[in-house]
Amino acid sequence: MSWRSLTLWWVPPASSFREQFIEVRRNDRIMFQHNCSSPLLFYFFTLAVEDGYVDWSANCDPPDVDLPARNGGWSQWSPWSCSVSCGGGVGRQTRTCSNPRPNVHGRPCSGVDSHTGPCNTFPCGDISSDTEELLRHRLRTRHYSQEVWEGDAVVLPCDPEGLAAARREAPRARVNWTKGADYLQSSARVRVSSRAVEVRSAEPRDSGVYVCLLHRPTGVLTTLRVHGLAVQPRSSTAGARQTRLLVLRCGGEALGAVYSDLERRWLHEGVVWRDRRVAALQAVDELVIQRLNSSHAGEWKCIMLQEDLGFVWTTSWHRVRVDPAPTLLTYLMEDPLTSPLFGHLRSETAVLVFLIVFTLLVVIMVAALVFLYLRYGTLP
Repeated sequence: MSWRSLTLWWVPPASSFREQFIEVRRNDRIMFQHNCSSPLLFYFFTLAVEDGYVDWSANCDPPDVDLPARNGGWSQWSPWSCSVSCGGGVGRQTRTCSNPRPNVHGRPCSGVDSHTGPCNTFPCGDISSDTEELLRHRLRTRHYSQEVWEGDAVVLPCDPEGLAAARREAPRARVNWTKGADYLQSSARVRVSSRAVEVRSAEPRDSGVYVCLLHRPTGVLTTLRVHGLAVQPRSSTAGARQTRLLVLRCGGEALGAVYSDLERRWLHEGVVWRDRRVAALQAVDELVIQRLNSSHAGEWKCIMLQEDLGFVWTTSWHRVRVDPAPTLLTYLMEDPLTSPLFGHLRSETAVLVFLIVFTLLVVIMVAALVFLYLRYGTLP
């Protein structure tokens, strides 16, 4: 079919000022119609014909005509639209040339506005990659640490929002708590549930890192939340004699399984005593004081830091007692070879009295044996 005429109609006649729609006709046949309920004002109008197709455009923004060219830019890709919710399907993403939209002088966006690919490849009954990323994001943007007094009640909640999102996709997933490398079990003093760890009366040994773990049906463990807990002791929790070795545990090794680039800082009476970055937390989880002296007495705290995220956890709190330097009598009480004989004695004075009495008994027995030998020439 050949072209006889191409007509742009504005109906009814423009002189009436009651225009309702625009028509484009080919050989008196309507090819396009645009309805409008209010008057239209065109600053720029084009109509083009090529290979039997008609393109028309109208621009109502004066700056598009008056200002320099503005090239188009792509928007962000839309979320995946997947054919299945799990088990692997075909997904589609789209984008629009609207960031910014090109004006009449600018170039349109180059490239495709949609693409397809595999999606929701995780097994049915497990959590999706989007939920995994949500949980990782929550770990990167939130941290939890508490310092409490000995005897206080403590509640360490898991992540309710993250857990709810995970269980919507994986209802068979289980939740467990760990402290250090050990799984927690409920006891008379500690109640463990999927929602929280509740400590009725905190003790210094409760200090450490508590991790809420999601056991997925596939066997994969996913961290939901990490808590640091430090219990301030009311009496000494560690001690040794001067010149002896003392070892204090930090209790922050579990953080290394979740975060990298950690720093461990020991405080003595509120003053930084040692500060260093650590790579393998298991290898440096202890503070070793080779020769203890009286200046080491007092409160010690271990703090773990992740500077990039701005996170700080207090993981242990010790009150150190330093006893006087050992003497011969204390060696007898504490040495592994002699402690079975002298360890039950409560003081050095008691050890001294015991030694005096023991020595006198030995002297008396030896003197008696010598007397008998000299008088009778024989020993009993």
